[in-house]
Amino acid sequence: MSLPGSAASAPSRFHRLTRFALSSLKPGTVWREVGDDCRLGKLRETAWLDGLRGYASFLVYITHHLLWAHRGGLELAYGYDGKYQFITLPFVRTFFTGSHAAVSVFFIISGYVLTYKPTLLAREGRLLEANDALASSVFRRAIRLYIPVLGVSWTCICLYYMTGVFPHSPADFSRSIFSELYRSWYEFWVWSYPMRTKSTGYWTDYGFILPNYYRYNLHTWTIPVEVQGSMVVFLLALATSRMIPKYRIGLLAVLSYYFLVRGGWFYSSFVAGMALAEVDQIAKKEPFWPKHRQRPRNLLTWASLVLGLYLAGMPGLGFDTMTPAELAEQPGWSLVAKIVPDIYSDISVFVLSIAAVFLVIGISHIPRMKAVFEMRVMQYLGRNSFAFYLVHGPVLSIIGDRVYHIVGREHGMPGDMEEWTNLLPLPDWGPSGLEIDFILPHIVLLPVTLYLSDVCTKLWDEPSVRIAQWSYNKVRGR
Repeated sequence: MSLPGSAASAPSRFHRLTRFALSSLKPGTVWREVGDDCRLGKLRETAWLDGLRGYASFLVYITHHLLWAHRGGLELAYGYDGKYQFITLPFVRTFFTGSHAAVSVFFIISGYVLTYKPTLLAREGRLLEANDALASSVFRRAIRLYIPVLGVSWTCICLYYMTGVFPHSPADFSRSIFSELYRSWYEFWVWSYPMRTKSTGYWTDYGFILPNYYRYNLHTWTIPVEVQGSMVVFLLALATSRMIPKYRIGLLAVLSYYFLVRGGWFYSSFVAGMALAEVDQIAKKEPFWPKHRQRPRNLLTWASLVLGLYLAGMPGLGFDTMTPAELAEQPGWSLVAKIVPDIYSDISVFVLSIAAVFLVIGISHIPRMKAVFEMRVMQYLGRNSFAFYLVHGPVLSIIGDRVYHIVGREHGMPGDMEEWTNLLPLPDWGPSGLEIDFILPHIVLLPVTLYLSDVCTKLWDEPSVRIAQWSYNKVRGR
């Protein structure tokens, strides 16, 4: 028998890591685990939010592929400039280009679930337990979010150099993988600072860096925002823990409005999620609507959902910002353009933040809608949502761009793709956004993205949760 610190323990540790890595590559594990939870009734009280987060991640996948594989115009309103495309119809467009509203939904869900437990404990008078829960959450939050980002980015860098397949021109990368890993760490150090107040970039030894964007996974700009918004709601949960619930909800509503009109749309979304969590907790014990007044309640919740779906389909200009005057030119949006505060240079985030609140309110009070997001497929997407969000960008830029070139759709990002172009051309029959040469590539791209997100969940996401909890347990006092 060997002691834990002896040389004999090294091989066993290596074997455990090897088994862990190989088991992470086995497909379908998460799907089976989710199926068992659904079948045995082990779903959490907030499981519908997990499903909603998963669908929002899938919507991000759809939108990014649409915008990557098309030359533009799909985000403009139906009928603008004489263009009448099916996927730009009101309400329909939300299910194709609604990923911008999905980001606000992410933030609302985070504000909801992060403060659900400490708020519930505070309402029950268990303030010490509430403070312990907040202390643990504050310590673990950044660790839990940043490890998967760094893990996925470094995995991609290693694959680039092992295979020689780069997301764009190899000239943009260092000759040595070690130099590239160091550069990625340096840029991670810059990007990960969450208390940033400026969105402008600045020069470094490696060139011009946008602090909001991490070169190795551009879609992760939301992660430092997640850390920042999380700290705000944690602080609010502590500051309001002794308040009477109705006053706490009122204060949160005022703060959410204040942040929204002052340009802090993401703060507004986090705080709105925190307020909705407490409203739902109270409603479970003391329903706001008596049984004989359910019809007005149902009308209001469906109206909230419909309004949210409409606003979530706000027209856009791709990567360009839209001014109120440009929005007013879009059919059906002139009234909305008048209510946007002047402080917003990109008015879409203001409108989409409001849309996300209406969507979450509507879904939370319609049992059939909640049941949809508690289905096995939605829970699977929810379990893998963070990993799916992290891997869909690299899959799109490395595999997706090549697949689109193979079928003859040369609308991706510029790069050295000539050798891939038109190897297996497909016809572009079908309405814009639903063409054959756009839909068929997803027979390959979607399963690959789902599989890699499954691997990422087991390899990086779930271990990051355990590492964060282990770290907190190691340093906490008794």
